[in-house]
Amino acid sequence: MQRFQYVTTKVLETPALLAPPNGVTLYNSSLIATLAWDCRPGVANAPLNGYKVYIEQKTGSTWSAPTTILVQTATESDTFQNSSLTYTFPAAGTYRWAVQSLGDGAAAVDSPVPDDTKSRQWSEISFSE
Repeated sequence: MQRFQYVTTKVLETPALLAPPNGVTLYNSSLIATLAWDCRPGVANAPLNGYKVYIEQKTGSTWSAPTTILVQTATESDTFQNSSLTYTFPAAGTYRWAVQSLGDGAAAVDSPVPDDTKSRQWSEISFSE
């Protein structure tokens, strides 16, 4: 008789983007903005290991390949309260950003990679000099 062991993994939630507000234009010559999102706690037995931030620049009607930044890796005492990243954008223009929750790969898998067809996963920010 063969025995099967079923292993269940949980897909983590995609964080909600908090600030700056979607569509905002910043008149900031330093091109620095703090991107903030809410924490999505790991589900039972599914630890959250951190976040990956995706940043894309708009060129004409298309978006560039994303720059990705690993924001933090969890420690046992890290509760991942509201999280943020202060980022210096490379030039004036329009950008969009999204965040992905990162699981441990065993008990929890990463939240979905931001999808172009789901605008709610992205927030736009523009810089004007």
